Parts: sequence; C-alpha cells; structure tokens
Amino acid sequence: MDRLRWLRNVLEVIAQFASEKFQRSAWVEFNGPDGASFEEACELLEDYHLGTIISSRSDPYQLQPEERRVLSEFWRTLDQYSTHIYETRVKNPKDNYAAPEMMISQPEWLKVRGTALAALKYFKDSGFSPMPRLPIFDRTGIKVLTEYWEV
Repeated sequence: MDRLRWLRNVLEVIAQFASEKFQRSAWVEFNGPDGASFEEACELLEDYHLGTIISSRSDPYQLQPEERRVLSEFWRTLDQYSTHIYETRVKNPKDNYAAPEMMISQPEWLKVRGTALAALKYFKDSGFSPMPRLPIFDRTGIKVLTEYWEV
C-alpha cells in the first residue's frame, strides 16, 4: 500500500474517534456503517499496523517527524484509554464489549477525542487531501459529516 492510501485509511479510522456526533449516531444508536463500533475502529488501526509503523525505525510510509508525533500522541492516548479505562472500568469482565454510551461518556474519553481531532487538524492544516468523511444514517438517508475537525 502506498503512503497516500495508508494515510487516508488511517485518518478515516481516526476520524471515528474524533467526532462525538458520529460516535453517538453510529456507535450508540447504530445509525452508521455496518460494524461501526469502538472495537471495530481499534481493529482497523491494528490492521493498518499504526502502532508498529509509528514505533518502528523503518519508515515504509515516509512519515515526517510532526506526522509521526501527532499519530503517536493519538495512538498512545487511545492505548492508555483502552488498557486503563475501557478494559478495567467500562467493560464488564463477563462481556465481550462495553456499552458505547458509557464508554464515550467517560471523562478520559475526551482526551482520546481531543488527540484524534488534533491529528486531523494537523493533516488538514498541512494540506493533506482528501480529508475523511464520516457517513451516518437517519430516516432521510445518508448524511456525511465533514469539517467536524474544525469544531
């Protein structure tokens, strides 16, 4: 996969973490694309090897230092939330998944959302194109969220 495609895919996933409106619509009310959930978004980041790429000495996607920094900050914050909040406080030990409403209402979740927004803002300000568009659904059809990173 080339740099542009990899970055576009990663940013599309990060966008799910950046938008409260998307999370409420897709994760809580199940009005998003099939399979949209916190767990699925995390799995996609794993599929794109985000953690490995940003921590590796090799640089298959020629990340600039600031690109690596903002992606690392997001990844670190998400990992801390997943390990210390989601797994220990939000998810019941006998359940496979946590209630999305409870998850996104945790005060620590705001930090995850903030670092996701910061990453998107950085890439937008640096001229990266195209920026992610998040689909959500309602009775009137599909709506696409754009420019949520400017809020």
